[in-house]
Amino acid sequence: MCRKVIAVTLIVLFAATLPACMAYHTKKTKKKQIAATYYDLGIGYLGEENYQAALVQLRKAQALNPKDARIDNALGLVHFYTKRYREAEKSYRKALSIRPGYSEARMNLGTLFAGENRCPDAVKEFRKVLKDPYYGTPALALQNIGLCQQLMGQPEQAETSLKRALSLDPLLLSASFDLWKFYYRSNRMGEAIRVLTEALDRYTKMQRPEETNSDKQRKKDKDLANIHYGLGLSYFKNADGKNALEHFRAALNLSPDSTLKEDARKYIDLLE
Repeated sequence: MCRKVIAVTLIVLFAATLPACMAYHTKKTKKKQIAATYYDLGIGYLGEENYQAALVQLRKAQALNPKDARIDNALGLVHFYTKRYREAEKSYRKALSIRPGYSEARMNLGTLFAGENRCPDAVKEFRKVLKDPYYGTPALALQNIGLCQQLMGQPEQAETSLKRALSLDPLLLSASFDLWKFYYRSNRMGEAIRVLTEALDRYTKMQRPEETNSDKQRKKDKDLANIHYGLGLSYFKNADGKNALEHFRAALNLSPDSTLKEDARKYIDLLE
């Protein structure tokens, strides 16, 4: 009889506390949902380069859900783009303390280090990113490693890293351009011309159709302008005026409003 009374009492107590538990979890879930809305708004403003508005929304999100690493990573980007680099580093590190395997935040931290010429620290972070089998763009990490290795006075390692980046993503035009700069500065004109010619050939054959008329395509156009400009410089240095003129014109057509415009125009006027 006593056991039955105890069991009934426990059931009554559990039933009494159940609504409170449900209310707590419902409130917690609602806060996360509101935080997610603020986060989405912040990301939207970030994409529009409205950094002040992005900061306001992301701080609201963080106040409601301080354990969401994505929010700290996004705050790091806002600080980075507004040149508050110490705040950016703090935000990236906080994101990584919440989620150590968050490769996007680690990549951003490495990029920050590279921009501050803290190349050994940057390479360390990029190599950690490469260990993540689920990270979507390992070629970018390798490209960044290659750039850091150049700054660290490791030309052979830099060349290897950039080649590895291109083996993973043959359409990474910026990596082809970085490899070209390495050859051009080393006065290896044959290899400089070859690497950019191959990049153009690959792009023509393997162009991703979904990028047409998109922001990504505009970025590709800028990269293609750099490729043509690099070829123009290489042919000009090789005293091949005809091919140089062709590529300077292509660079101008692809990016008529960029800082490349004046430089390309000078060579065109010289060669015509």
